Amino acid sequence: MRKLLKEWRQYLDEISKSEISYFGKEFEELMANPDLAKDKDWIANNMGKRLGGGYSRVAYELKNNPELVWKTAYASTDHPDETSFEEGSYTNAQEAKYFNRYPDFFPKVYMTGEATRGYDPETGELMGGTDEYPEEKSFIPWLIIDRVEVIANDRDYDALIHKVFPVMQQAVDKVKAAGVPIRKSMFASTKRSNFFIKTMRYGNYEEIYRYFHDSVLNHPRSPLDDKQREKLAYELTDMITKDYKMSRLLQLFQETGADAGDIRVGNVGTDLATGSKFIILDISKFLFQHGREGSY
Repeated sequence: MRKLLKEWRQYLDEISKSEISYFGKEFEELMANPDLAKDKDWIANNMGKRLGGGYSRVAYELKNNPELVWKTAYASTDHPDETSFEEGSYTNAQEAKYFNRYPDFFPKVYMTGEATRGYDPETGELMGGTDEYPEEKSFIPWLIIDRVEVIANDRDYDALIHKVFPVMQQAVDKVKAAGVPIRKSMFASTKRSNFFIKTMRYGNYEEIYRYFHDSVLNHPRSPLDDKQREKLAYELTDMITKDYKMSRLLQLFQETGADAGDIRVGNVGTDLATGSKFIILDISKFLFQHGREGSY
């Protein structure tokens, strides 16, 4: 039995090395020396084009495979104590945890840097897993994920929602058919009345019903009486919460605790192959709320 376990461990090691080499020699170097993820000169020489970034993370295309993205935490020059690197590593770990659970809505994660225990910059105490339960470690310096086509304007954002979530337009049409005034675009992510994002943010049946009943249908020029407004609010809530894709997206936000308000232009995209998926680029979960992430 001991010999069998030893051979099995050797087999896993070989598989792991094979997977690493697939992404290029730079990742063999990176796995051997994790501190290279913080070396700007090494990154400039070994990674492809910079795709975007935010407060604590930055994304690059892979030099030898531009359809994949390397997303890494980085230490901001404004935070020499590496607070931002800790934050970026925490968000990376959240994405490693959830992205492959929801492949319809997140980029696929192919490989990650080694998980480590992080520390709370405010207290100096270790965070994440323990020596007894290392599987609970929750800080990961970098990820390799699928590259997606970023949605860069309201028009494309609206078009993607119409394609992926047709039930949303059906709900808007139902409101219009009842004679209730409604904005021309209810999906554009820069509009304050974003029908789609607000529905995601409320997240459960009761809150979505209340949103329709108290906000969407409670227009000063609405021809509906109280009973009609109540009936239509229930019909709209049923339509959305019973739609498979919408219910799956609602489940995603409830499980991950991500901020639905961040599913906006620049932070969502679609797959390169078919253009038929609604992909959230960033899980929007932060260790501290010092800043917001941008595209990727």
